[in-house]
Amino acid sequence: MKEHFTKEAKELWDKADKRASLLGHSFTGPEHILLAFFETNSDLANLVMEEHIGSYEMLSSKVAEMSAGKVYIQSTTETLLRKAQKEANLSFSSSIDVKHILSAVFDSNKEEKNIPTIVLQDLEINIDWFMKLVKYPRSIRKDAPVKEAEKGSLLSGQKSGGIWTASSALDKYGRDLTALAQKHQLDPVALREKEIDDIIEVLCRRVKSNPLLVGEPGVGKSAMMVGLAQRIVEGNVPDKLKNNKIFELNITSIIAGASLQGEFEKRMTNIINHVKQEKNILLLLTKFIQL
Repeated sequence: MKEHFTKEAKELWDKADKRASLLGHSFTGPEHILLAFFETNSDLANLVMEEHIGSYEMLSSKVAEMSAGKVYIQSTTETLLRKAQKEANLSFSSSIDVKHILSAVFDSNKEEKNIPTIVLQDLEINIDWFMKLVKYPRSIRKDAPVKEAEKGSLLSGQKSGGIWTASSALDKYGRDLTALAQKHQLDPVALREKEIDDIIEVLCRRVKSNPLLVGEPGVGKSAMMVGLAQRIVEGNVPDKLKNNKIFELNITSIIAGASLQGEFEKRMTNIINHVKQEKNILLLLTKFIQL
């Protein structure tokens, strides 16, 4: 299974193996992964270390103290690897990355807390916050301003940072959520991770890949697509959805003024032709019952 590791994941696991040996443990467990992660010198590791932990020696001492006398079983490493592979599969990734391994370590479905969870909670570190930054590392600098050069390309409809802005046929009847997300003009979406994951799963299907969001007005159906647009901008989506843009069509605008026979059909035909031409557009139809 380790042959599917990314370079970073291999380095993390090698560090964890060494840490397990130094602690006199026979198998690599969650606590060794935690210690190894804070040896990686990543932006998140440095942030948490500086603002919440203080020193690696203190973290290592805390883990060693809590793991003293812990009974290791051979399935510990195998279970971690299996869960990491499952996390990779859920994100439609062909390789296992650091975020998949850490997701396995901080598995929210386990009945008992493991040492990494207890250690971080003792340090008053919110696990959900920590894992969000693990999965979406670009959000560490979420408030970073957009460069003037990027603003110019966004307004002119050219590619910037892998995201394309909308043009004419679509621009007239709606808005490009990915362009707005890249310019930080959309409100953040919270507590919708599972629903957004479900939408991504449907969109990545080979057939029947059109998700239908049903619910009362105001429950947050459109917000889920805003969250997906933000993920696309951050690059935290499967390869199939990278460089895609989400365009929210205003059905009312399309219908308005289409009094002449065939005018509405002409507008829809122009939109469909534009989508076919670009091939990387996800259309969000709100109030489509009006059709």
